[in-house]
Amino acid sequence: MAKDVQAYDLEEYLPYADHGSVIVTSRLCGGWLAWQEVKLGKLDDEQSRLVLENNAGKRLEGSNAIIRLLDGLPLALTQAGTYLRATNMTVKSYVDHYERTWAKLVEMQDKWPLKEYNERRMLTTWMISYRQAKEESEKAAELLKLWGFLDNGELWHGLVSAGSRIVQEEGVSWSLIEVAKEELVYMEAMMIRLTEDGDKAESSHSMHPVLHRWCKELGESEEREMLGRHAGRLVAEVVPSGSESAYWQVGRRLLPHASRVYEWIDREFQVGADGVGGDVERDATFELGYLFSRHGRMNKAEKMYVRALEGKEKAWGPDHTSTLDTVYNLGNLYWKQGKMEEAEKTYLRALGGYEKAVGPESVN
Repeated sequence: MAKDVQAYDLEEYLPYADHGSVIVTSRLCGGWLAWQEVKLGKLDDEQSRLVLENNAGKRLEGSNAIIRLLDGLPLALTQAGTYLRATNMTVKSYVDHYERTWAKLVEMQDKWPLKEYNERRMLTTWMISYRQAKEESEKAAELLKLWGFLDNGELWHGLVSAGSRIVQEEGVSWSLIEVAKEELVYMEAMMIRLTEDGDKAESSHSMHPVLHRWCKELGESEEREMLGRHAGRLVAEVVPSGSESAYWQVGRRLLPHASRVYEWIDREFQVGADGVGGDVERDATFELGYLFSRHGRMNKAEKMYVRALEGKEKAWGPDHTSTLDTVYNLGNLYWKQGKMEEAEKTYLRALGGYEKAVGPESVN
């Protein structure tokens, strides 16, 4: 049976616990889960009007025109109402704006097809809101572009702030650097206001998958390459060492982002003669391999370690100590997988390299 490219392995997102409940939401219908399902239908006209006007902050003359367009989709109605509140636009002007944006989205179908009319409705309202956000805040626009290369769930400032610890690379905008440095700038870009007793350390944000897929298309081709590289470096920078007390908690939080970066690296990068990919190949892939290994994602870990090893060999040579560290970690992974023959060969290579680099007396 062919693999569904839009399918998710739910086990990657489920906590290892024997208590509590997990709610899984999806736009798909049918008996795709063995667990209990609760189907969430569309809103009726009165419910739609309440959502729209509550987010707009006022009564709307002629609101039925928007309600018909958005067909009871809660998220689209919320976006439309929020936009109307921010711009004070009339219902008629919004409907005209929506129709023009819809037409442009139809023209994009060859580049990025949407499978459902509901997706197009929601994305049309999002495109309208995004343009308004970009006019008001370049930082918000840059953050959304970057988010497209991370997972759509649980983005928090601690992850984005890793960018301030990375040497600025060509192509990274100053707006993105500012968002990374200051949490208040990040919260402003997210258009979020914390209450006085809000827990900043745990604040996180998520995005609908359809909108998230579109965020990845916001940048030009060269810019997307830079953003993908930067996302990989962010995740690698935040991977905790195994000795940290909060390793498991932080690691579980990072896994969805690491998996998204893994897909991008696996699809976009080929290791060239000079270790193409730079830090993404040599450092980020090593850290991703370490994270996946510690959390039992052995196949992904092996693939990342092998790519890290290829990049380091071509950049620094087979006997560099950083290369040998990767060889040793790959040996550990083979041992965990029960691949004893590969583990032995890899360990012996690491041992021989260390003896040559620092002397046999220094190798324990």
